[in-house]
Amino acid sequence: MVARVVTRGHLLAVDGPIHPGRAQKRIRERWVARSTRCRGSGNHRERGSCMRVGSNTLAALCVVALVGLLPSSAARADISIKGIDVAAGGVNWAAVQKEGAAFAYLEATEGRDHVNAPFDELITGASKAGLFHGAYHVAAPDLSNGMDQANYFVEHGGGGSTAADQRTMPGAIVLRDGSKTDKCYGLDPTAMVSWLAMFDNTYINRAKGPHPVIATTAEWWKTCTGDSHAFGANPLWLLHSADTAEQLPGGWQAYALVQYEVSGSKRGKDKFNGSKDTLNNFVLPQQD
Repeated sequence: MVARVVTRGHLLAVDGPIHPGRAQKRIRERWVARSTRCRGSGNHRERGSCMRVGSNTLAALCVVALVGLLPSSAARADISIKGIDVAAGGVNWAAVQKEGAAFAYLEATEGRDHVNAPFDELITGASKAGLFHGAYHVAAPDLSNGMDQANYFVEHGGGGSTAADQRTMPGAIVLRDGSKTDKCYGLDPTAMVSWLAMFDNTYINRAKGPHPVIATTAEWWKTCTGDSHAFGANPLWLLHSADTAEQLPGGWQAYALVQYEVSGSKRGKDKFNGSKDTLNNFVLPQQD
């Protein structure tokens, strides 16, 4: 792939695969060369033109830096780091590892007072298999407020890592249909956004880490939050939906993870949208 960075009519080509470090170096070298020529120019008009190009080149440095930090749509086609999400016990972790899975998200809690009984077994198995692992909370906004559920989640497996392997991924909150008759748990979009904001803020404060991952579908998000753009800082886990396959909810330009297959209600197959290095950087900081 060839990167073409356009800055106010000036096309800066970064030939070859987008590698942020090398691309930044090439653009920086051009910027320095142009700046040197500008300083030596005695023509006012020529100097002004030079400096406009120089400032555009500097802006391109910022763009290329962001390419290295943000997941892109192209990454979906080029990189497929496999994983699973599990709620039930009895997982054959050797088989999971043999199938090429690199990570697992495991159900820890649901609602205000339910702990998933096999969670300890699941987290131990995933860890021993050498997988990156994270916990998820199944939201029940009709039972209690976002602060209470975030606290419950953190206190029962959803918090930061104390493990020496440093393979704990950020906690996730699953938001999808509540029931056939009331998929939004009795909340209107304004109330749902407030509920989720409370969960988000509480999780950040308690886990002392990044925003929790939001696991949802585009259809649920549009219906129950009014397609809110308030949570773009949260990594998106796009859940499997036959009706809206890989359609992004409002507020996100790309997903961090996508669930592409579901086996019953207790297990799914997922992909991480990024490189192995990105996955390494996705883990939570070690807690004291």
